Amino acid sequence: MTAAWIFVMGNRGLNSLIKGNISEPCTIYAKDFDNNGSYDAVLGYYNQGKCYPLFSRDQLIDQIPSMRKKFVRYRDYSGKTLDDIFTVNEKKDMEVFKTNFFASGVLMNEGNNSFVLFLFLIKLNSLPSMIWLLTILTTMV
Repeated sequence: MTAAWIFVMGNRGLNSLIKGNISEPCTIYAKDFDNNGSYDAVLGYYNQGKCYPLFSRDQLIDQIPSMRKKFVRYRDYSGKTLDDIFTVNEKKDMEVFKTNFFASGVLMNEGNNSFVLFLFLIKLNSLPSMIWLLTILTTMV
């Protein structure tokens, strides 16, 4: 008897302003930047090779109130990349997460640690979905 695993992988989908690819991944800088006991995650997107924050100045300040001192005016924040926003000290122990793939599909285990991904039709991939997992156990003789 051999167990075959099939995983249905729900992802963000392809109909989103947030895009990612190998050379310009969607990026998250994460840490408790303001030391308030809450993990802060700042999402970034690429434009012409530079990673900019997805958050507006107001959204960033809501997430990390200490940024109000650094970005008093909107023009102080305008055009800043994620690397510009955080100091070297703030980047210490910061985690960086990157993703370049938002499509949903079915991942099939072919055995020997080999997997094949079958993407859903474009109509299904145009809708964001909650992350879910379906595992089917089959018996083979």
